[in-house]
Amino acid sequence: MTTERTRPRAGFRLLQKSLRAFFHTFYLLEVSGLEHVPTRGPVIVCANHVNPFDAIILGACLPRRIRFVAWNRTFSKPAIGSLLRLTGCIPIDRDRPNLSAFKESLRWLAAGNILGIFPEGKYTDTGHLAELKPGTARIALSANATVVPATLTGAYRAWPLRGLKSKMFPRPWKIALKFHPAIEPGRLASGTVHDQRAVAQQLIDQIGAAIDSTLKPAIRAEGKIDALVEQPAPHIRLYEWFLCVVLLVTLRRLGAVVAMAYFAYLLADILWIPQSRLTRFLRNFSTPVALAAAYPVLVDLIGPPPQGPWLASYAVVLAYTLWAMIHYCFTKYLRFQRFVRGWLLTLYLGLLEQMWLPWIERPTLIISLAVFTLAFDFANNRNRFWTAVVVVPVTLAVAASVRGYSGAGLLASVLTVMLVYAYTSVFKFRAHDGQRI
Repeated sequence: MTTERTRPRAGFRLLQKSLRAFFHTFYLLEVSGLEHVPTRGPVIVCANHVNPFDAIILGACLPRRIRFVAWNRTFSKPAIGSLLRLTGCIPIDRDRPNLSAFKESLRWLAAGNILGIFPEGKYTDTGHLAELKPGTARIALSANATVVPATLTGAYRAWPLRGLKSKMFPRPWKIALKFHPAIEPGRLASGTVHDQRAVAQQLIDQIGAAIDSTLKPAIRAEGKIDALVEQPAPHIRLYEWFLCVVLLVTLRRLGAVVAMAYFAYLLADILWIPQSRLTRFLRNFSTPVALAAAYPVLVDLIGPPPQGPWLASYAVVLAYTLWAMIHYCFTKYLRFQRFVRGWLLTLYLGLLEQMWLPWIERPTLIISLAVFTLAFDFANNRNRFWTAVVVVPVTLAVAASVRGYSGAGLLASVLTVMLVYAYTSVFKFRAHDGQRI
């Protein structure tokens, strides 16, 4: 039998990279265990079924071409049906299974390809793994194909399509995909168990146990986070107090208005607003928003930012900072709060330097923020650090060479960041949220 093309074509590989970039950016997708997927031979990848993200993420992450077994009624839907046919999905009738889907699956596996199956047969209603159908085991035993269980965590929170928590549209949430060690059905059949039904059930049990080994702890962790975020809001933090004081002592009307409005928001969040992940997310980003609202006051005090190359470097640094904030917010909440505290302290010190030390050049503030973010990433996220260190310092260096910049400003930035790190090391983090999450 002629072996079909198992490697994706160039156009499809480009689509894979685009999809991976999308999920890495907006859902902080983490993939592990790819080494468990054989590089050749027939393979069946079995994953928990949550929403349309399942097949898209699997297809984007696997290095080999994959076809999925899909519910035949889905093919009748205009947009989705065309996409399923374009990607070569195999239609199957869940109510009355027919031999055509079974034979097409065997033919595809016999050519040494990967077949994707969701053994639950439908989307989950609760996020937990539902009862697995026996069809997966029958195909695996008939084709003598290696079975690789895979677990998607966080996908149900990102887009629950069934159950009481169902949503019409997806929302941001961290998604992780883990491939588990491969299962060889031939070893089960050649052991002490001879009854085919018993062998099939044993295979199904192993698949379910592998998926649940990662899914259940993830669901328990998400439940703990839900309970924590519903607790009372944290008290006003030091850097929140400091911002209100700084804006008031500027003796500018806009600064006083922003300070009082921000303080009123903090009181409302503590006393009246019901807590959720959204309210805590807004609270964590409220300080930068208040700073942006008071920007005219800051410009009046320290002068407008430089133009030309410096303005472009400012945009790069702020985009890099926002990228880091979002990443830490979704991956490690305590680390996110440490990052925000250190970043704001660096900003406050930089503003005071600009107001009280006239010899400090204006780009020093943005350079200090860039140095802090790079240093924090070097300590906590080396992958992004090595990506950013190629872009951020280069744009700043180009601006400095074009417009001119003294070494005293760079020294002031380094000393500012060292002072912030010394403070955060001596005074350990004891914020309300940090003690619990």
